[in-house]
This record gives sequence, C-alpha cells and structure tokens, in this order.
Amino acid sequence: MNKMLMTDSYKLSHYSVFNPDVDYMHYYIEARCGKWNRTLFFGLQMILEDYFSKQFTIDELKEANDIAELHGVPFPYDEWKYIIDEYNGYLPLRIDAVEEGSVIPTSNILVSVTNTDPQCYWLPSYVETVLLRAV
Repeated sequence: MNKMLMTDSYKLSHYSVFNPDVDYMHYYIEARCGKWNRTLFFGLQMILEDYFSKQFTIDELKEANDIAELHGVPFPYDEWKYIIDEYNGYLPLRIDAVEEGSVIPTSNILVSVTNTDPQCYWLPSYVETVLLRAV
C-alpha cells in the first residue's frame, strides 16, 4: 500500500486551504470521556516503525498523484517532492507521546505531532489519520 495515501481522502486537498502564512501546526490525540475514565495507551511504536521511520519515495509520490488525479482531488505533489528532496523522504515531524503501555485518565493528550519545517505546516494534519488508526 502507498504510504502517501494512508490518510482520509479529504485530507489530500487540505494543504491547499491552509493559510500559507502558517509556519507550524500542532495536532494532538486524546481519549475522550465515555464509558471508562481511563485508557491503555498502545500502538504507537508499531506505526513509528512501519510508517514514520520509512522513507517516502518518488515512485510513491507519482503513484499517489496519479490516483488523486483519477479521483479528481488536488494532491500536494510539490509539497511531498520537497520532503523527498530536502529530507531524503523522511518526514520533518516531531511526535511526542505518553509511555507505551501507560494507563492514562481520559481527556489527556496521548500523542502530539508538530512539523519541524515551516514549509511542511500541512503535514501534521495529513498524518493525523495514520496516528489515530494506530493508537
């Protein structure tokens, strides 16, 4: 599966609606209140290894762009190309989280993600889906 497409389909075009004067975006994940007042945090280490520690490639970029075109949605081609060129395909992100295996009261931040390059302000939103699915 193409890692560039592991997001909600509507997020393919988010880059085009953000204010270009933004430098940094900070997203976080929390367990909302519900039936239980605590949550067991796990799953992040696997996605860090399987998704975030891998290089994104020009072949993935071309394939993702072609698929987005077939679906008639904009795709951040130039933005991903910048990541491939400037970071050798690694994502310029900072991810912070509570310790894997922790039991945490609900309504607390479990994971946060922030871009480390102002040109990649759109990236935290883009990867939010893969983080939510993992944890």
